Amino acid sequence: VTFPFDTVRRRMQIQNLHVEESQRLSGRGQIMSMIEKEGFKGLYRGLTPELLKVVPMVGTMFTVYEYLKVQLNVESGRR
Repeated sequence: VTFPFDTVRRRMQIQNLHVEESQRLSGRGQIMSMIEKEGFKGLYRGLTPELLKVVPMVGTMFTVYEYLKVQLNVESGRR
């Protein structure tokens, strides 16, 4: 749901380096330009590599958390 906003944010950051200030697009302008040039699919460009990065990272984080919880004898009940 929020991935298109990340795409827009990245493009705005890149345009600050490569586009003259007078020609830079706003966030709304970026969205409209992407939809016009690439269709709605363009809003999700780069989603696959992002998922390939995030899924193993989150899996590792949960695995380490659960392992350390057992090793440190942390109670799972709430206080």
